[in-house]
Amino acid sequence: MYFIEEKHKKLLDLIYDLSENQNLTSKEISDYLNDNGYKTVRGNSEFYPKLVWMILKKYRKRLSRIGKYEVIYLEERLVIRKF
Repeated sequence: MYFIEEKHKKLLDLIYDLSENQNLTSKEISDYLNDNGYKTVRGNSEFYPKLVWMILKKYRKRLSRIGKYEVIYLEERLVIRKF
């Protein structure tokens, strides 16, 4: 599983919440984020509807993957071999 920074996770959760619970469109979400001073994680620029749509698509895919896999057993070993 990939590690997501806390700041990025909060932004993803906000976008997901606005979409699922508030029933906002990508355009409305991008306007909300831009009006409240949010910037993109990488480009430090403004959000646009297509970007919000793609963020939601990838985040929903990530959420569906999380439920499919479970760590059953994890082991760490140190192996020393003679050359």
